[in-house]
Amino acid sequence: MFIRQKPKAFTSVVTLILVLGLAAILSPVLSAQQSSQVTIGLVGTPSDPFNPITQIALIDHWIQSILYMTLVTYNSQGQVVPYLAQSYNISPNGLTYTFILRNNAKWSDGVPITAKDVVFTLQAYIQQSTRVTSLLPFAEKSNSTFSGYTLNMSTVETPNNYTVILKPSHSEPALVAFFADFFYILPEHVDEGQNLTTNTYINSHLVTSGPWYLASSSNYVPGSYLTLTANPYFPLGEPAVKTLTLQFFQTASAAEAALRSGSIQMMAAVPYSDVNSLKQAGFTTFVAPEYRVMFLQFNMNQNLSSGEYNPLSNLLVREALGYATNITALVNSISSGYFKVWGQAEPYGMTYLGYPAWNSSLPDPMFPYNTSMANKLLDEAGYPWNGQTPRLNITMITLATIPYFVSAAQILKSEWAQVGVNLNIKLEQTTQWVYDSFSAPQPKSWNIDLYDLTEPADPFYPANFLFGPGNGNAGHFVDQTIMNLVYNVSNQVTSAQGRAQVFQEIDYLANKQVPYLFLASETEVDAWSPQVSFNDGIGGMMSLPLSIYSLSYSTTPTTSSVASTATSTPSSSTPSPSTSSSTATSTTNTLAIVAVVIIVIIIILAALLMRRR
Repeated sequence: MFIRQKPKAFTSVVTLILVLGLAAILSPVLSAQQSSQVTIGLVGTPSDPFNPITQIALIDHWIQSILYMTLVTYNSQGQVVPYLAQSYNISPNGLTYTFILRNNAKWSDGVPITAKDVVFTLQAYIQQSTRVTSLLPFAEKSNSTFSGYTLNMSTVETPNNYTVILKPSHSEPALVAFFADFFYILPEHVDEGQNLTTNTYINSHLVTSGPWYLASSSNYVPGSYLTLTANPYFPLGEPAVKTLTLQFFQTASAAEAALRSGSIQMMAAVPYSDVNSLKQAGFTTFVAPEYRVMFLQFNMNQNLSSGEYNPLSNLLVREALGYATNITALVNSISSGYFKVWGQAEPYGMTYLGYPAWNSSLPDPMFPYNTSMANKLLDEAGYPWNGQTPRLNITMITLATIPYFVSAAQILKSEWAQVGVNLNIKLEQTTQWVYDSFSAPQPKSWNIDLYDLTEPADPFYPANFLFGPGNGNAGHFVDQTIMNLVYNVSNQVTSAQGRAQVFQEIDYLANKQVPYLFLASETEVDAWSPQVSFNDGIGGMMSLPLSIYSLSYSTTPTTSSVASTATSTPSSSTPSPSTSSSTATSTTNTLAIVAVVIIVIIIILAALLMRRR
């Protein structure tokens, strides 16, 4: 009896050791669990978050980048990579674009995405969008559409459900950037025959294709939050984060407070003055290079919408305001040194096939600070000053939600007062600002509009937005020589260097007329919790749908993520959407494998010892 009980006692001891060992090994595995919910803080109020045809504001563009797929997109290094298209090819002469679509892609309602959706979207953009100028190689004139154009069907072929061949009427090197940044594919089976120039229909019939979708209209509270659900039909696989909430804040300080408190895990565009303190508090920060320029847009119309004379229509006044602005001090003050003083439309770093598109001969800043010259020019313009009563009263609009816009406006008010110019500042919320800036008919109600512009990685787009016939040129600057360079000459130049030089010439000609006072070429600083694994890159957090798709959030910080508090730099490669995983997930899997191996060894040893007994 004693002999039979001894192995049992021994077995119990071995079992106890096994259980305790297993618990010790799996403890970090069990504690480093992945959260299925992440909240990102965005500063501003979306005005048009669901309709790609009409959106203008950057925050709306950000939201749509995770709701809709484009044919191609950007990785964190700024390279164009396949997205809805599993592959694509551009002929050497630029006259044939072939896209092979993923055959497993479906809309959020389960309907397959096919070549018909791509053709429908192309038609919708051409007929109903103000971005038609980017798609003129596929368009022909029409008297019956909102834009005055319709799709030239001879430029499109669909040999099967998953192949789209586009044949532009002429080579347009900027097209691939448009397809990557703006060309959100729309569902033909939902939107066909509808008026998409307003949001009435699309907002109540929202069917999308991105990593997350709006499962219920109750999950969107305008001005407060947008909660999205993982899309089970997303062709790259359902994202690890099952619930993604975008929380909207009226001020950056409120968003930052939420990040520090843990109520949000990520924040795009943190205040520049707070970057170091966030790093010291353990948050990961990333300085993202951007193709973004900050400027004052001058109203070039002779009269305002009220009928009042507009003094900014006078070149001397525009030049005087340039001299009256200490641009270098202003830029350094509002950005804590993160911006580059800049004096032209093409942002710093904008190239075409490696050739700089910005004009290095233009000065930075655009005007030297010289109040004597400012006073002289204002006198010559017919606005003498007695040193007391303002000689000019002008109105500037800008977004109330962007702290450095507000700071810049206040600095300008103070500086211009020194030369007798009284600046009335109107701080507006996103919806009102978008209307006053772009949607309101010409002539506009304001003298000056202060904002910044983010465009795709091709020099055509800043020139198109600022100098073209679209709504972006809200100051109504008209120069036929520049228009010809933008829309004709830039497409006809055969060499890459020659095309880049065309845009250098455009900047030179435009600056002579001062339709804009350019201030800075910007960067964006993003921040996130150390528990978050995220691959930020060129353009910033919300410009990288593949990185957002691949993010993960561990409820327990890992050693590697806590240590990553210094300002990051782009990694040398972007993980594949289908295979990338977080550091925490990788660590968890490794520990689990090790645990299993150790358990097997313990069981074998225990069995051998028991046999000896």
